Amino acid sequence: METMKPKLILGLALVLSGIINCRADADTSAAATNVISSFLDSRLANLSLTRSPSVSRQFEFDVLAVFPNNPDLPRTVMRVVADQDHAAILIQNTNALPYCLMENGLVVVCDPKRAGGLAYYEGNTLRWNFSKKNKNSKIDYSWGITATNLPPEVDLDLRSILQDIPLDRVKVTFDQQNRTLQCLSSKVFLSVIISQKDDSKSFGADRIEFAGGGAMLAISDIHVGAPLALQALFGISKDDIEKIGLPLRNLNGNEFTNILIVPKNFPPSDKEAAAAKKLQSFLIYRCAQQATNVPAQITAPDTTNKK
Repeated sequence: METMKPKLILGLALVLSGIINCRADADTSAAATNVISSFLDSRLANLSLTRSPSVSRQFEFDVLAVFPNNPDLPRTVMRVVADQDHAAILIQNTNALPYCLMENGLVVVCDPKRAGGLAYYEGNTLRWNFSKKNKNSKIDYSWGITATNLPPEVDLDLRSILQDIPLDRVKVTFDQQNRTLQCLSSKVFLSVIISQKDDSKSFGADRIEFAGGGAMLAISDIHVGAPLALQALFGISKDDIEKIGLPLRNLNGNEFTNILIVPKNFPPSDKEAAAAKKLQSFLIYRCAQQATNVPAQITAPDTTNKK
């Protein structure tokens, strides 16, 4: 099997440490630091297919990624779905028009080289990550694929980020009415809306916002445990895609450098729009056939700044 070129990795390379000159007693709320301590003591705040322990190995969430420093990278919307040994990421524009589906074992994308067609790759392993490995490491936000037969890795580890915040060097505040914890330095912003659910089976946050390293990230609509609304994205095969009836091309490994993010002005033509809508219709039909807990539609997540 052909070895794929570098996977798309968008790393947020700044850490909440040592990057502002302020006094902790002036900029950090004691109530906020108590909230962090209490949160870490009572909530696991980790969703992962690979790390242990995890709140659950069945979960899904929406992601909005924005890159204000790079005008060639438009807003990208993702739905991340994970269940035991399965994972999928549906990549859309903000109007819910699908551009790419990353399923463990298959990638399907609106063909960047042939207007009106689809392109695919088989045999890939999926990766999605928002976490820190250790106290001195950077906050890692990345997604991509590698050409292996290993299990997928999906890791939303809020705990690893919160537990290493240097409270003596970062401004921390807590809005009790809106349950919003904010950590702010001159270069990095982190906001967490703490969930009202207080049990070990729920994730500890309703919404996470992060800004740093030229990127802004919003994670919302976090659902833990069965049923998963978009579980029907698992197990899609090349044979399924062929039934859509669009021209289909096998991707080369060297095409993956920038293919996993929505292109600027997508879709750029009527042909691309028609292909994306056919892909959308296929996904809607599949979800309607295999799931009873959600309406037969795939829509964009709420990307407003909820406070």
